[in-house]
Formats: sequence, structure tokens, C-alpha cells
Amino acid sequence: MVLTCSLNVEYVKSVAKTIFYQILAGGSFYCVGSWGIEKKCFLEVDHNAALLLKVNGFIHTGYVLIVLNSSDLYDIYLSKTMNLDSFKLAIDDVYCDQLTEIIDSLIERGNMSDKDYNEKVKIWFKEL
Repeated sequence: MVLTCSLNVEYVKSVAKTIFYQILAGGSFYCVGSWGIEKKCFLEVDHNAALLLKVNGFIHTGYVLIVLNSSDLYDIYLSKTMNLDSFKLAIDDVYCDQLTEIIDSLIERGNMSDKDYNEKVKIWFKEL
């Protein structure tokens, strides 16, 4: 995986914004808010537009890279660090209406039931 500069910057920025809006549209504000997004930026990776998020979830703390692939679907990568070589493919060929649920399962909820997740949130609030 390498950073590239072959696409128009405004196009890359537009795609990244669209990805973020699709994530927001796919779930509640509370769901996306629970990811603890600290930073978001647009970039071009391997000649594809992408959105990079720095997150602080229960399961994953670090970076989530969402890349629009050549099939007009999304590939999702995770990494603890910003080093591009450290990103590992978590899942590929994701449709836009699946983005929020899949990302949430990767960084926040895993396979937890609603009951287990709500209990974990209560414990987290008590520790504040």
C-alpha cells in the first residue's frame, strides 16, 4: 500500500466526504459518536480515493482506512499506527449501506449482544 498523487485533489476530497456521509447515514449519531473519532482526513492510496479515521473504540484504537476500490465498493483496513505498511485488510468489497455496521463491529462492538455492549458502556461511564 502506497500513497499516490494521480487523482484530482478535489475528487479525492469529495469521495472522502461522501464516505463519511454514508457512514453517518448508515447508523445513529450515537453509534458513530461511540467510535471516539479524533481525526479524519482524505488521501489517495494505490490510485484510489480514501478516508482515514483515527478512532478510540472498545475493540480497536488506532486508524481505520476506508478505500473506494475499482469495483466501486469499499475496502476497510485497520492499523494501530499511521505507518501505511502496518495497515491490514479487515474486509473488502463492502457496500455503502454496510459501512457503519461493519466498522462498528470492527472497532466498537465486535460480536457483543446489545445487552453486553450496554453493560460495557455503563462500566466505562462509572470509570470516568
